[in-house]
Amino acid sequence: MNKEERTRVKTYYDREQYSKSNLGKNMPGLFEGTVEIFNPIRDIVKALSNTALKDLDIDNDKLKEIWEINQMTTFSKKIAKEMYLNEEVFVEVILTPDEQIRYLLHSVDDIEYVEVFGEIKRFKVEGEQIYYDENGEEQSREYSREYIKLDNGTVKRVEKIEGDVIETPFILEKIPVSRFKNDSNIIEALNIIDKINETECYIGKIFGIHGDPLLHADNIKQFADVNTSNSKIKKNAQLLEEARYKRKRIINTYNTKDLQANFKYIELTNPLISEMQNDIARLEKRLSNLFPEYLLVDTTTQNVSEETYLLKNNGLKTKVASFREDFIKSLLELDKIALELSGSSEELTETSYTYFDTFLENEKSAKLTTLSLALDVINKAKDVDEEYKLKDLINKITDDTLQDLSGLYD
Repeated sequence: MNKEERTRVKTYYDREQYSKSNLGKNMPGLFEGTVEIFNPIRDIVKALSNTALKDLDIDNDKLKEIWEINQMTTFSKKIAKEMYLNEEVFVEVILTPDEQIRYLLHSVDDIEYVEVFGEIKRFKVEGEQIYYDENGEEQSREYSREYIKLDNGTVKRVEKIEGDVIETPFILEKIPVSRFKNDSNIIEALNIIDKINETECYIGKIFGIHGDPLLHADNIKQFADVNTSNSKIKKNAQLLEEARYKRKRIINTYNTKDLQANFKYIELTNPLISEMQNDIARLEKRLSNLFPEYLLVDTTTQNVSEETYLLKNNGLKTKVASFREDFIKSLLELDKIALELSGSSEELTETSYTYFDTFLENEKSAKLTTLSLALDVINKAKDVDEEYKLKDLINKITDDTLQDLSGLYD
Protein backbone atom coordinates (compact mmCIF):
# COMPACT_ATOMS: atom_id res chain seq x y z
CA MET A 1 0.00 0.00 0.00
CA ASN A 2 1.45 3.36 -1.00
CA LYS A 3 1.05 6.71 0.74
CA GLU A 4 -1.80 7.88 -1.50
CA GLU A 5 -3.75 4.71 -0.76
CA ARG A 6 -3.15 5.11 2.98
CA THR A 7 -4.41 8.70 2.77
CA ARG A 8 -7.52 7.48 0.99
CA VAL A 9 -8.17 4.81 3.62
CA LYS A 10 -7.86 7.44 6.37
CA THR A 11 -10.49 9.64 4.72
CA TYR A 12 -12.95 6.73 4.81
CA TYR A 13 -12.18 6.00 8.45
CA ASP A 14 -12.67 9.71 9.25
CA ARG A 15 -15.79 9.74 7.02
CA GLU A 16 -14.49 12.63 4.92
CA GLN A 17 -14.04 10.73 1.66
CA TYR A 18 -16.65 12.68 -0.32
CA SER A 19 -15.62 16.17 0.72
CA LYS A 20 -14.68 18.43 -2.18
CA SER A 21 -10.96 18.14 -1.43
CA ASN A 22 -11.03 14.33 -1.21
CA LEU A 23 -13.49 13.36 -3.96
CA GLY A 24 -10.77 13.09 -6.62
CA LYS A 25 -8.82 10.60 -4.47
CA ASN A 26 -11.57 7.98 -4.73
CA MET A 27 -12.58 5.59 -7.48
CA PRO A 28 -11.94 7.19 -10.92
CA GLY A 29 -15.08 8.52 -12.63
CA LEU A 30 -17.12 8.60 -9.43
CA PHE A 31 -20.38 10.56 -9.75
CA GLU A 32 -19.74 14.03 -8.35
CA GLY A 33 -23.04 14.04 -6.48
CA THR A 34 -22.02 11.00 -4.42
CA VAL A 35 -22.44 11.39 -0.66
CA GLU A 36 -21.89 8.97 2.20
CA ILE A 37 -24.84 6.69 2.83
CA PHE A 38 -22.95 3.47 3.46
CA ASN A 39 -19.51 3.30 5.10
CA PRO A 40 -18.78 0.47 7.58
CA ILE A 41 -14.98 0.96 7.71
CA ARG A 42 -14.79 2.47 11.20
CA ASP A 43 -17.24 -0.08 12.59
CA ILE A 44 -15.34 -2.95 10.94
CA VAL A 45 -12.05 -1.86 12.53
CA LYS A 46 -13.63 -1.54 15.96
CA ALA A 47 -15.50 -4.86 15.74
CA LEU A 48 -12.52 -6.80 14.41
CA SER A 49 -10.08 -5.53 17.04
CA ASN A 50 -12.61 -6.05 19.83
CA THR A 51 -13.33 -9.62 18.71
CA ALA A 52 -9.74 -10.64 17.97
CA LEU A 53 -8.20 -9.07 21.09
CA LYS A 54 -11.00 -9.55 23.59
CA ASP A 55 -9.65 -9.92 27.16
CA LEU A 56 -6.05 -10.02 25.89
CA ASP A 57 -3.68 -10.71 28.81
CA ILE A 58 -0.13 -11.89 29.53
CA ASP A 59 1.08 -14.55 31.94
CA ASN A 60 4.19 -12.69 33.06
CA ASP A 61 4.42 -10.45 36.13
CA LYS A 62 7.10 -8.13 34.74
CA LEU A 63 5.21 -7.61 31.50
CA LYS A 64 1.99 -6.99 33.43
CA GLU A 65 3.77 -3.97 34.97
CA ILE A 66 5.00 -2.81 31.55
CA TRP A 67 1.53 -3.28 30.06
CA GLU A 68 -0.02 -1.25 32.84
CA ILE A 69 2.44 1.61 32.25
CA ASN A 70 1.60 1.56 28.52
CA GLN A 71 -2.16 1.09 29.05
CA MET A 72 -2.12 -1.94 26.77
CA THR A 73 -5.88 -2.50 26.80
CA THR A 74 -6.26 0.74 24.85
CA PHE A 75 -2.86 0.76 23.15
CA SER A 76 -3.32 -2.73 21.63
CA LYS A 77 -6.55 -1.59 19.96
CA LYS A 78 -4.72 1.43 18.56
CA ILE A 79 -2.02 -0.82 17.09
CA ALA A 80 -4.70 -3.11 15.64
CA LYS A 81 -6.47 -0.16 14.04
CA GLU A 82 -3.32 1.11 12.29
CA MET A 83 -2.32 -2.45 11.38
CA TYR A 84 -5.66 -3.04 9.65
CA LEU A 85 -5.99 0.33 7.92
CA ASN A 86 -2.37 0.78 6.77
CA GLU A 87 -1.31 -2.88 6.46
CA GLU A 88 1.69 -2.20 8.70
CA VAL A 89 2.71 -0.13 11.68
CA PHE A 90 5.86 0.00 13.81
CA VAL A 91 6.18 0.05 17.59
CA GLU A 92 9.45 1.15 19.21
CA VAL A 93 10.56 0.20 22.72
CA ILE A 94 12.46 2.84 24.70
CA LEU A 95 13.90 2.94 28.20
CA THR A 96 13.14 6.32 29.78
CA PRO A 97 15.55 8.15 32.12
CA ASP A 98 13.41 7.05 35.07
CA GLU A 99 13.87 3.37 34.02
CA GLN A 100 10.37 2.90 32.59
CA ILE A 101 9.71 0.84 29.48
CA ARG A 102 7.63 2.75 26.97
CA TYR A 103 6.02 1.64 23.70
CA LEU A 104 5.92 4.26 20.93
CA LEU A 105 3.66 3.83 17.90
CA HIS A 106 5.04 5.06 14.56
CA SER A 107 3.12 5.44 11.32
CA VAL A 108 4.84 3.96 8.27
CA ASP A 109 4.80 7.44 6.70
CA ASP A 110 6.93 8.84 9.54
CA ILE A 111 9.76 6.32 9.38
CA GLU A 112 12.42 4.85 7.13
CA TYR A 113 13.56 1.26 7.50
CA VAL A 114 15.57 -1.48 5.85
CA GLU A 115 14.58 -5.10 6.38
CA VAL A 116 16.70 -8.11 5.39
CA PHE A 117 15.27 -11.63 5.64
CA GLY A 118 12.67 -10.48 8.17
CA GLU A 119 15.15 -8.60 10.39
CA ILE A 120 15.15 -4.81 10.62
CA LYS A 121 18.69 -3.63 9.88
CA ARG A 122 18.03 0.10 9.93
CA PHE A 123 15.23 2.15 11.43
CA LYS A 124 14.83 5.92 11.48
CA VAL A 125 12.02 8.07 12.83
CA GLU A 126 11.79 11.84 12.76
CA GLY A 127 9.29 14.43 13.78
CA GLU A 128 8.49 17.04 16.41
CA GLN A 129 9.30 16.49 20.06
CA ILE A 130 7.34 18.16 22.87
CA TYR A 131 9.21 19.08 26.05
CA TYR A 132 8.97 21.49 28.99
CA ASP A 133 11.56 24.18 29.62
CA GLU A 134 12.93 25.30 32.98
CA ASN A 135 9.89 27.55 33.45
CA GLY A 136 7.51 24.64 32.96
CA GLU A 137 6.30 25.95 29.59
CA GLU A 138 5.60 23.54 26.75
CA GLN A 139 8.04 23.77 23.85
CA SER A 140 8.64 21.80 20.66
CA ARG A 141 11.73 20.91 18.67
CA GLU A 142 12.67 18.82 15.67
CA TYR A 143 14.33 15.49 16.31
CA SER A 144 15.30 12.24 14.64
CA ARG A 145 16.35 8.89 16.06
CA GLU A 146 18.08 6.20 14.05
CA TYR A 147 19.18 2.65 14.82
CA ILE A 148 21.73 0.88 12.62
CA LYS A 149 22.68 -2.81 12.87
CA LEU A 150 26.43 -2.98 12.26
CA ASP A 151 28.33 -5.83 10.59
CA ASN A 152 29.80 -6.92 13.94
CA GLY A 153 26.30 -7.56 15.28
CA THR A 154 26.05 -4.50 17.53
CA VAL A 155 23.55 -1.67 17.15
CA LYS A 156 24.39 2.02 16.93
CA ARG A 157 21.87 4.69 17.93
CA VAL A 158 22.10 8.20 16.45
CA GLU A 159 19.90 11.00 17.78
CA LYS A 160 19.63 14.50 16.32
CA ILE A 161 17.91 17.23 18.30
CA GLU A 162 17.86 20.69 16.74
CA GLY A 163 21.16 20.03 14.95
CA ASP A 164 22.95 18.40 17.89
CA VAL A 165 24.06 14.83 17.10
CA ILE A 166 24.38 12.20 19.82
CA GLU A 167 25.79 8.85 18.74
CA THR A 168 25.91 5.95 21.22
CA PRO A 169 26.08 2.15 21.15
CA PHE A 170 22.71 0.57 21.91
CA ILE A 171 22.60 -1.87 24.83
CA LEU A 172 20.91 -4.66 22.85
CA GLU A 173 22.16 -6.45 19.77
CA LYS A 174 18.87 -5.88 18.00
CA ILE A 175 16.93 -2.81 16.89
CA PRO A 176 14.14 -2.24 19.48
CA VAL A 177 11.32 -2.11 16.98
CA SER A 178 8.55 -4.58 16.12
CA ARG A 179 6.67 -4.45 12.85
CA PHE A 180 2.95 -5.27 12.98
CA LYS A 181 1.80 -6.37 9.53
CA ASN A 182 -1.52 -7.46 8.08
CA ASP A 183 -2.11 -8.49 4.47
CA SER A 184 -5.14 -6.54 3.31
CA ASN A 185 -7.03 -5.69 0.14
CA ILE A 186 -8.98 -2.91 1.79
CA ILE A 187 -8.70 -0.70 -1.31
CA GLU A 188 -11.06 -3.10 -3.09
CA ALA A 189 -13.51 -2.67 -0.21
CA LEU A 190 -13.37 1.10 -0.67
CA ASN A 191 -14.17 0.72 -4.38
CA ILE A 192 -17.21 -1.41 -3.51
CA ILE A 193 -18.32 1.17 -0.95
CA ASP A 194 -17.96 3.89 -3.60
CA LYS A 195 -20.15 1.95 -6.05
CA ILE A 196 -22.81 1.38 -3.39
CA ASN A 197 -22.88 5.07 -2.44
CA GLU A 198 -22.87 6.15 -6.08
CA THR A 199 -25.82 3.88 -6.89
CA GLU A 200 -27.68 5.05 -3.77
CA CYS A 201 -27.25 8.63 -4.96
CA TYR A 202 -28.49 7.74 -8.45
CA ILE A 203 -31.62 6.29 -6.82
CA GLY A 204 -32.00 9.45 -4.76
CA LYS A 205 -31.76 11.61 -7.88
CA ILE A 206 -34.43 9.50 -9.61
CA PHE A 207 -36.76 9.80 -6.62
CA GLY A 208 -36.08 13.53 -6.67
CA ILE A 209 -37.19 13.81 -10.28
CA HIS A 210 -40.42 11.93 -9.43
CA GLY A 211 -41.15 13.89 -6.28
CA ASP A 212 -40.07 17.30 -7.58
CA PRO A 213 -39.90 16.97 -11.39
CA LEU A 214 -38.10 19.38 -13.65
CA LEU A 215 -40.15 21.76 -15.75
CA HIS A 216 -39.56 21.83 -19.49
CA ALA A 217 -40.72 24.95 -21.34
CA ASP A 218 -40.83 25.40 -25.11
CA ASN A 219 -41.57 28.31 -27.43
CA ILE A 220 -41.49 30.85 -24.62
CA LYS A 221 -39.07 33.54 -25.76
CA GLN A 222 -41.95 35.93 -26.29
CA PHE A 223 -42.87 35.57 -22.62
CA ALA A 224 -39.63 34.76 -20.80
CA ASP A 225 -36.16 35.81 -21.86
CA VAL A 226 -33.31 36.55 -19.49
CA ASN A 227 -31.51 38.64 -22.15
CA THR A 228 -34.38 41.05 -22.83
CA SER A 229 -34.64 44.62 -21.61
CA ASN A 230 -38.31 44.08 -20.75
CA SER A 231 -38.38 43.74 -16.99
CA LYS A 232 -41.58 41.66 -16.93
CA ILE A 233 -40.33 39.16 -19.52
CA LYS A 234 -36.96 38.99 -17.72
CA LYS A 235 -38.75 38.34 -14.41
CA ASN A 236 -40.71 35.55 -16.06
CA ALA A 237 -37.43 33.95 -17.17
CA GLN A 238 -36.11 34.08 -13.61
CA LEU A 239 -39.31 32.47 -12.32
CA LEU A 240 -38.99 29.68 -14.86
CA GLU A 241 -35.39 29.09 -13.90
CA GLU A 242 -36.50 28.57 -10.29
CA ALA A 243 -39.67 26.64 -11.17
CA ARG A 244 -40.18 23.27 -9.50
CA TYR A 245 -43.32 21.21 -9.17
CA LYS A 246 -43.86 21.70 -5.45
CA ARG A 247 -43.34 25.46 -5.70
CA LYS A 248 -45.91 25.78 -8.53
CA ARG A 249 -44.34 28.84 -10.10
CA ILE A 250 -46.72 30.56 -12.58
CA ILE A 251 -45.88 33.08 -15.28
CA ASN A 252 -48.13 35.12 -17.58
CA THR A 253 -47.95 33.86 -21.19
CA TYR A 254 -50.45 36.25 -22.84
CA ASN A 255 -52.24 33.32 -24.42
CA THR A 256 -53.36 34.30 -27.93
CA LYS A 257 -53.62 32.56 -31.28
CA ASP A 258 -50.23 33.88 -32.30
CA LEU A 259 -48.46 33.44 -28.99
CA GLN A 260 -48.66 30.03 -27.35
CA ALA A 261 -46.08 28.36 -25.11
CA ASN A 262 -45.69 24.72 -24.10
CA PHE A 263 -44.95 23.53 -20.57
CA LYS A 264 -44.54 20.01 -19.24
CA TYR A 265 -42.88 18.26 -16.31
CA ILE A 266 -40.21 15.68 -17.05
CA GLU A 267 -40.98 12.22 -15.66
CA LEU A 268 -39.12 8.91 -15.94
CA THR A 269 -41.09 5.99 -17.34
CA ASN A 270 -38.53 3.25 -16.55
CA PRO A 271 -36.13 4.43 -13.83
CA LEU A 272 -34.60 0.95 -13.17
CA ILE A 273 -34.65 1.52 -9.40
CA SER A 274 -35.31 -2.14 -8.63
CA GLU A 275 -32.31 -3.16 -10.75
CA MET A 276 -30.15 -0.62 -8.93
CA GLN A 277 -31.30 -1.96 -5.56
CA ASN A 278 -30.46 -5.49 -6.70
CA ASP A 279 -27.01 -4.26 -7.71
CA ILE A 280 -26.50 -2.79 -4.23
CA ALA A 281 -27.44 -6.14 -2.68
CA ARG A 282 -24.99 -7.86 -5.01
CA LEU A 283 -22.21 -5.45 -4.03
CA GLU A 284 -22.90 -5.93 -0.31
CA LYS A 285 -22.74 -9.70 -0.82
CA ARG A 286 -19.42 -9.31 -2.61
CA LEU A 287 -18.14 -7.15 0.25
CA SER A 288 -19.03 -9.79 2.84
CA ASN A 289 -17.40 -12.53 0.73
CA LEU A 290 -14.15 -10.62 0.28
CA PHE A 291 -14.15 -9.17 3.79
CA PRO A 292 -15.72 -11.62 6.27
CA GLU A 293 -15.05 -9.10 9.04
CA TYR A 294 -17.86 -7.00 7.52
CA LEU A 295 -20.24 -9.64 8.89
CA LEU A 296 -19.37 -8.43 12.41
CA VAL A 297 -21.28 -5.21 11.69
CA ASP A 298 -23.80 -6.48 9.11
CA THR A 299 -27.14 -5.14 10.30
CA THR A 300 -29.08 -7.73 8.31
CA THR A 301 -28.09 -10.32 10.93
CA GLN A 302 -29.42 -8.39 13.90
CA ASN A 303 -32.25 -10.87 14.53
CA VAL A 304 -30.00 -13.93 14.45
CA SER A 305 -28.62 -15.53 17.60
CA GLU A 306 -25.02 -14.36 17.98
CA GLU A 307 -23.82 -17.84 18.91
CA THR A 308 -25.54 -19.52 15.96
CA TYR A 309 -24.47 -16.80 13.54
CA LEU A 310 -20.81 -16.88 14.51
CA LEU A 311 -20.68 -20.66 14.43
CA LYS A 312 -21.90 -20.72 10.84
CA ASN A 313 -19.32 -18.28 9.46
CA ASN A 314 -16.06 -20.15 9.03
CA GLY A 315 -14.67 -17.34 6.84
CA LEU A 316 -15.19 -14.85 9.65
CA LYS A 317 -13.71 -17.27 12.18
CA THR A 318 -10.61 -17.73 10.00
CA LYS A 319 -10.22 -13.98 9.46
CA VAL A 320 -10.39 -13.17 13.17
CA ALA A 321 -7.96 -16.00 14.06
CA SER A 322 -5.51 -14.94 11.33
CA PHE A 323 -5.59 -11.29 12.43
CA ARG A 324 -5.04 -12.30 16.07
CA GLU A 325 -2.19 -14.63 15.12
CA ASP A 326 -0.38 -11.89 13.16
CA PHE A 327 -0.90 -9.44 16.02
CA ILE A 328 0.36 -11.75 18.78
CA LYS A 329 3.37 -12.80 16.70
CA SER A 330 4.52 -9.16 16.50
CA LEU A 331 3.47 -8.45 20.10
CA LEU A 332 5.64 -11.35 21.24
CA GLU A 333 8.65 -9.80 19.51
CA LEU A 334 7.85 -6.42 21.07
CA ASP A 335 7.46 -7.81 24.59
CA LYS A 336 10.69 -9.83 24.32
CA ILE A 337 12.56 -6.61 23.56
CA ALA A 338 10.87 -4.95 26.54
CA LEU A 339 11.94 -7.79 28.86
CA GLU A 340 15.55 -7.59 27.62
CA LEU A 341 15.64 -3.81 28.13
CA SER A 342 14.31 -4.29 31.66
CA GLY A 343 17.11 -6.78 32.39
CA SER A 344 14.86 -9.84 32.53
CA SER A 345 15.82 -13.18 30.99
CA GLU A 346 12.43 -14.81 31.43
CA GLU A 347 11.20 -17.12 28.67
CA LEU A 348 8.27 -15.83 26.63
CA THR A 349 6.22 -17.71 24.02
CA GLU A 350 2.92 -17.26 22.20
CA THR A 351 1.31 -19.51 24.80
CA SER A 352 2.08 -16.83 27.40
CA TYR A 353 -0.82 -14.80 25.97
CA THR A 354 -4.44 -15.43 26.83
CA TYR A 355 -7.59 -14.06 25.22
CA PHE A 356 -11.28 -14.78 24.91
CA ASP A 357 -11.99 -16.74 21.71
CA THR A 358 -15.65 -16.00 20.92
CA PHE A 359 -15.92 -18.81 18.38
CA LEU A 360 -14.31 -21.44 20.59
CA GLU A 361 -16.41 -20.50 23.60
CA ASN A 362 -19.60 -20.56 21.54
CA GLU A 363 -18.68 -23.98 20.14
CA LYS A 364 -18.13 -25.27 23.67
CA SER A 365 -21.43 -23.80 24.79
CA ALA A 366 -23.28 -25.36 21.85
CA LYS A 367 -21.72 -28.78 22.51
CA LEU A 368 -22.59 -28.61 26.19
CA THR A 369 -26.16 -27.72 25.31
CA THR A 370 -26.37 -30.65 22.91
CA LEU A 371 -24.92 -33.05 25.49
CA SER A 372 -27.29 -31.75 28.12
CA LEU A 373 -30.28 -32.32 25.86
CA ALA A 374 -29.04 -35.80 24.95
CA LEU A 375 -28.69 -36.71 28.63
CA ASP A 376 -32.16 -35.36 29.24
CA VAL A 377 -33.48 -37.65 26.47
CA ILE A 378 -31.78 -40.66 28.08
CA ASN A 379 -33.16 -39.84 31.51
CA LYS A 380 -36.67 -39.47 30.09
CA ALA A 381 -36.30 -42.82 28.33
CA LYS A 382 -35.37 -44.48 31.64
CA ASP A 383 -38.51 -43.11 33.22
CA VAL A 384 -40.77 -44.60 30.56
CA ASP A 385 -42.88 -47.57 31.74
CA GLU A 386 -41.72 -50.85 30.23
CA GLU A 387 -45.28 -51.56 29.03
CA TYR A 388 -45.01 -48.71 26.47
CA LYS A 389 -44.67 -49.89 22.96
CA LEU A 390 -41.84 -48.52 20.81
CA LYS A 391 -44.17 -46.05 19.10
CA ASP A 392 -45.40 -44.72 22.43
CA LEU A 393 -41.80 -44.40 23.61
CA ILE A 394 -40.83 -42.31 20.61
CA ASN A 395 -43.90 -40.08 20.99
CA LYS A 396 -43.19 -39.44 24.68
CA ILE A 397 -39.55 -38.47 24.05
CA THR A 398 -40.47 -36.41 21.00
CA ASP A 399 -43.09 -34.36 22.82
CA ASP A 400 -40.74 -33.50 25.69
CA THR A 401 -37.46 -32.90 23.95
CA LEU A 402 -37.70 -31.96 20.29
CA GLN A 403 -39.06 -28.53 21.15
CA ASP A 404 -35.91 -27.88 23.18
CA LEU A 405 -33.75 -28.94 20.25
CA SER A 406 -35.54 -26.68 17.77
CA GLY A 407 -33.64 -23.57 16.91
CA LEU A 408 -30.29 -24.84 18.21
CA TYR A 409 -28.85 -25.08 14.70
CA ASP A 410 -31.01 -22.50 12.93
